[in-house]
Amino acid sequence: MGDGEDLWRVIHRVTAGIFVTCVPLALFVGLGADIWVRVAFGEEFASAAPSLRVLAIQVLLTYMASLTSLALIVIGRRWTVTMSSVLGLVANPLVGVTAILIFSRLLGPGGAGAGAAMGAIGAEAVVLGIQG
Repeated sequence: MGDGEDLWRVIHRVTAGIFVTCVPLALFVGLGADIWVRVAFGEEFASAAPSLRVLAIQVLLTYMASLTSLALIVIGRRWTVTMSSVLGLVANPLVGVTAILIFSRLLGPGGAGAGAAMGAIGAEAVVLGIQG
């Protein structure tokens, strides 16, 4: 059994652990966003709930992007990590501005924050798509 096989076995196990941990956590935070925002900050910040709901998904994407980045570095594909990071930096404002314009019209107060959160998720999705 070579080192590559061991690496991918570890990656698969860590990926399973990330999913088992992050998916329920993201659901817990996302589905209860209205409650969590009101409990933590009060009624005056209730319009932040859509942002929290969107950002709850980002936990999973961030951990997966970190894991794939580390795996690519280990196997010597550092430039793939660099390029995916640079393109993620470009995608963040492009997706963010577009989503801010759309979400602020659709959701009203708090929509711009949810749009900005979508920009962050778009950047993570670009990174994962390139690294995947």
